[in-house]
Amino acid sequence: MYSNEEFQTAGKEIGQMGKSEKEIHQRVERHTSETEKRRAEELIRTSKAMLQTIFDGISEPLLMLDRTGKVSMLNRPARDYYHLAAYVDAIGKPCYTAFFKLPAPCSGCKRPLSHLDGSEGSFERQSPVIPGRLEQVSIYSKKDDSGAEEARIVRITDITHAKILERELIQKEKLASLGLLVSGIAHEINNPNNFISFNLPILREYLGAMLPIVSEYGAKRPGFELFGMSCEEFEKDIFKLLENMEHGSNRINATITRLKGFARKRVMAERERIDIKTLIDRAVALCRSEIQKKIKSFEVSVPEPMPTVNTDAEVLEQVLVNLLINAVHAADKKDSAIWVRARQGAEPFCQCVIEVGDNGCGMTESTRQRVFDPFFTTKTPELGTGLGLYVCQTFIEGLGGKIEVESRLGRGTTFKLSLFELKNRES
Repeated sequence: MYSNEEFQTAGKEIGQMGKSEKEIHQRVERHTSETEKRRAEELIRTSKAMLQTIFDGISEPLLMLDRTGKVSMLNRPARDYYHLAAYVDAIGKPCYTAFFKLPAPCSGCKRPLSHLDGSEGSFERQSPVIPGRLEQVSIYSKKDDSGAEEARIVRITDITHAKILERELIQKEKLASLGLLVSGIAHEINNPNNFISFNLPILREYLGAMLPIVSEYGAKRPGFELFGMSCEEFEKDIFKLLENMEHGSNRINATITRLKGFARKRVMAERERIDIKTLIDRAVALCRSEIQKKIKSFEVSVPEPMPTVNTDAEVLEQVLVNLLINAVHAADKKDSAIWVRARQGAEPFCQCVIEVGDNGCGMTESTRQRVFDPFFTTKTPELGTGLGLYVCQTFIEGLGGKIEVESRLGRGTTFKLSLFELKNRES
């Protein structure tokens, strides 16, 4: 038999054993929990490393944004694209702060990502990082098991080359249509122009036979005048008008011939030594009536002596006429002004430089970059088709020269033609 004291002692020992066993269980549970936790953390680290490896394997910039619109992951191309020293420089920050150090979304942002709204899709933009690059930004939604959006993936694709190819394809299709159009209308223009060119020599002979009679009649009547001119002045003026008509008819023929060549993507240029001042004066004479209607100040500046230039006179004259008419159309001020200036070229083998400028409406930078594209125009359909400057560029490059444009919105535009010796382009 056990005494009460022995029972109490045994009870205490059993209680102590129970307490020790409970502590052991707690320790085991704690150890198991910490082990599982470490395993879970290791698994998360492994998964993130694998995901980062997959991200880095994609050649285009890729971002992942969390629920609040903050960057949670980005790949190496994105880090290089935004010129970041390390990934951590962007993690946990909104894209506009991480990449541009701004306190709010970028001005003009087409799709602010500061909050999730479940929308997906893509849009195009000019790169905010690389000048001249056109990009497509694609947004993909990442959802949890319940279907709620928990993150977004943003991909940035360079589509500059693709857009250039697309634009070239469209232009080729337009030029093919133009070729058909030109071949159709050339006949309709040449026929009436042939009537003019064939009849002008006959008219000259008729006048040559009639004018002596008029002179004889005037000689018998002192003070006799025709249209405010003496008989001698009247005869000179008539033959001057005939020369202008003949020159205009020849220009129509030359224009149609070269437009056909333009549609076939070649310029048939015959070079000769020409005097630049004479050529500019002829171009101005063809535009003078338009200039006098709208332009208050007109200046032609050609230094003397100016050496002759080896080029195609008809092509260059057509280009100058086109530029002068464009300058007239751009006039939008009371003190409107146009100037034509020529000088010797400073570049190697450059024969001369001709500038046609105005103080008119000017162009935006985006318009300036597209001004030589075929069928691109800011004019109304009555004033332009968008082919004039493209034809000018094609003709000047066919002559081995170059045409450049400088413009400021509201301040005016200047076109600069540089004409080079042919041997410079063949060497």
